[in-house]
Amino acid sequence: MGGNLRIIISIDWSLAGGVTIASINLCNAFNKRGYNCIMLGPHDWHLNKCNGQIGSLSDFSLDKSDIVISHRYLKYSRLNVKKHIKTIHEMVVYGNLEYVDMAHIINEKTTKELMGQLENVPYFIAPCIIDDLVPNRKPQDKIAGIIGRIDENKQTGISIRRALDDNFKKILVYGLAVDSWYWEEVKKEFYNEFKDNIIEYRGVSDDKQAMYDTVTDIYISSISETGPLVKAEAEKTGTVFHGNDQTNGLEYMDTDEIVKVWLKAMDIT
Repeated sequence: MGGNLRIIISIDWSLAGGVTIASINLCNAFNKRGYNCIMLGPHDWHLNKCNGQIGSLSDFSLDKSDIVISHRYLKYSRLNVKKHIKTIHEMVVYGNLEYVDMAHIINEKTTKELMGQLENVPYFIAPCIIDDLVPNRKPQDKIAGIIGRIDENKQTGISIRRALDDNFKKILVYGLAVDSWYWEEVKKEFYNEFKDNIIEYRGVSDDKQAMYDTVTDIYISSISETGPLVKAEAEKTGTVFHGNDQTNGLEYMDTDEIVKVWLKAMDIT
């Protein structure tokens, strides 16, 4: 269906995380429908989850007929490709939009917040593709989950504090500690709760369904995310979602419709 056309999705951080998972799901959706998609990233976590390669746009041999979707493109020059789309998942634009052909935004809320930066570039809106999850049986006792990368932007410590203030007696933290200094500070702050096994760090789980089956509620306190994947995943799994004012911009669309929006933006018929 796609002929010789290649769609290259490039991200600069390909360990477990929202952008990585969204990119994997999008790449798989393209390939499933006959469009050749390759996902590039510097780490190996994505390799067994999609048609992935370790690398970046700098060391990948691009063709003029390629379509590139990049998350962080920081160079001050245009790529010699058919179309270059910058995908924006948060309230931050990484790099200069002057050197791309189009921007992808995940929801209307992000578009409104970034409108001043989108004045001179065409853009389209399409939500992220969500994993297939179901509402299985939950634990009998209430258990809070803190899910996602551990860093200052996610405000993991604030999420833990909110769960404790809501009288949760068990809190499971899932995610990669990308900011080790911040994580050590969080562990110091809640030293007694970790010692008493009220808070338990579970690391990264590759089995998302099993992860959600272990908790009844999840907390997120992100500074920059307007449509976090965990909100949609919580709804799919029957998990109570506790967000903040920033995280209420999630929009939904089924996978076929999302792919149609992308194909139109990429001028693929």
